[in-house]
Amino acid sequence: MLLLKYRPRTVKDIVGQQSAVSKLVFAVRHHKPGKGIFLYGPTGVGKTSSVYALANDLGYEVVNMDASDLRSADQINKIIGSSSRQASLFGKGKILLIDELEGFSRNDRGGISAVVKVIKQSRFPVVVIANDVWNRKFYPLKQVCTTIEFRRLNKLTVKAFLSRVVKRERLNVSAEQIEKISESCNGDLRAALLDLDLIARGYKEDIIRLTERSVFDALKNVFRAENPFDAKVAFDRISLDYSQMLLWVGDNVPIEYSDIEEVSTAMNFVSRADVFLGRVVRRQYWRFLDYVYLLGLVGVAASRARVHKGFRRYVRPVKLVKLGSTRFSRAADKEIAERFAKFCHTSVRHAMSYVYMYNHIKSKSKKKAEELLRNIS
Repeated sequence: MLLLKYRPRTVKDIVGQQSAVSKLVFAVRHHKPGKGIFLYGPTGVGKTSSVYALANDLGYEVVNMDASDLRSADQINKIIGSSSRQASLFGKGKILLIDELEGFSRNDRGGISAVVKVIKQSRFPVVVIANDVWNRKFYPLKQVCTTIEFRRLNKLTVKAFLSRVVKRERLNVSAEQIEKISESCNGDLRAALLDLDLIARGYKEDIIRLTERSVFDALKNVFRAENPFDAKVAFDRISLDYSQMLLWVGDNVPIEYSDIEEVSTAMNFVSRADVFLGRVVRRQYWRFLDYVYLLGLVGVAASRARVHKGFRRYVRPVKLVKLGSTRFSRAADKEIAERFAKFCHTSVRHAMSYVYMYNHIKSKSKKKAEELLRNIS
């Protein structure tokens, strides 16, 4: 299986995360007692793999537990706490890894506090992993951890990696198919490898992401669904974040529906779906996703008085277009914010407020702005 064969054995095998991996290597090699390491980023970008690859490079043992398996503070102290004080069975170093922090329920303050206690007392590096570092329940962890971001892989990086695999394995996969996988995996290299493996084995009908049903087809299936089930599963075959799904639907409601009553009812359903999605994120209560689908897809489909026929030219969400056009300027702002954060001993998020002042100074005098950056570097 390609996923196992191309699992990173060394940090040099990690794809597209050079900056994050360098920070991880430094943090582990120069471990300070009482200081943990918090890795965050989307699924399938190499967070967990990087820890194992680094451990392999250093000859360290990895003690791994998922947060969902740690149901109480007592369990954490018993399983992780004891490991944090005992030497490795093989006489080598050790990395304590707590994966999928989202597994701690919102009200499970005892669990987070227990992990913080383990970090403060551990003789070995403690690495915790989550998708979203800004979740409020993780605030105590951020105070005792070095945070390292693993960014979503871009399409070209995924495409280059898959092309190398296809060439090395001599797979019967076309350039067009590689292009489709790279486009649809949404930066998830693990999902991309799984898709490549399946298509190489001839299971084309099983590769959901590679079907000809694009986002536009999914929209059509929502707006013109003949029954609630068709609307609910319309986006099941599309690799999109839930928030992006609602953006696509919401921005295209006025294009599909011409009657003001239909548009009003449909947009109300999209709005209510977004409210439930916010509750999913805040409370980590994933059963609310059913309401996101029922309101955001089935509700929108049920808003029409009749089935609309004829061609509709659906559009890309305005928010996504703007984010794409400002990608480089936002990256530059973040780099400046990181400098301010380091100089002022604050978070990058808080330091973003300084960037606006910096940009104002820059608009008046580039020389003064450059001097300011030199002073804080």
